[in-house]
Amino acid sequence: MNIVDHCTGKEITAVIPTINHKQPMTQRLLSELESLGSDWICIEDSGPGFNFSKSMNRGIEFALKRESVKFIILSNDDLHTIIGFEGMINTLKEEKYGYVCPYLNGKFHAVHLSRSLLVDVMSAAVAGRAPFYVLRQRRAAKKYISSSRYPIVSQKVFPIGRYAVQVQPFSIFKAEILEKDKFDEDFLKHRQDGELAIRLYLKGVNGMTSKDWNVTHLNHVSFNLNPNEKNEESYRLDQRAKDMAIFAEKYKNVRTRG
Repeated sequence: MNIVDHCTGKEITAVIPTINHKQPMTQRLLSELESLGSDWICIEDSGPGFNFSKSMNRGIEFALKRESVKFIILSNDDLHTIIGFEGMINTLKEEKYGYVCPYLNGKFHAVHLSRSLLVDVMSAAVAGRAPFYVLRQRRAAKKYISSSRYPIVSQKVFPIGRYAVQVQPFSIFKAEILEKDKFDEDFLKHRQDGELAIRLYLKGVNGMTSKDWNVTHLNHVSFNLNPNEKNEESYRLDQRAKDMAIFAEKYKNVRTRG
């Protein structure tokens, strides 16, 4: 893991995990962030040992050492065309919001909480996928999620219509929120973003989103997760299934606040 730091004393700093901060895709994002008045920290890492949560957390810890920092951006490296940046910062200055997240490619982006958490995390993992892929993902999940944990599938743990605003692939936080809550490093490579959003929701930390804010996400697989794995798709199915199991265990007895 290598940290590349660009600091000019701004009150906004972006934290961005990436393979190489000099690759064109990342450079495009960094240039845009600088034009918007943000410093940045890139955490370079890749390969089978890569852990998104750890990379983000090391970058957050680095950013929090800066006395000038009031707001921290959490971003993937495959983004561009950030619309409504000033509006997001102005919204954050209101006391009732801990973080903001733009629409993603013009679509509302949140963790829906109208069904059980396990169903929601499964739905997120297979959204937009072909039926055969959905079947394979569910079979992979059963390797790690025991039948004793399945009752939460039919248990409504949140009132219908509530949601937790997502934190990835792009969000802006008040720095003091991230002093108390960061990503759970038990998650290997998936679901850590939704877990943080739900954890903050349960603590009463409100996120805000608006159709006036948007970011374009290329949905690029930036990291070579396992260069020695012949069947990359099977590897990713298995990794995602393990993270679903961690999620299911952590929230099997959760109840909504209020």
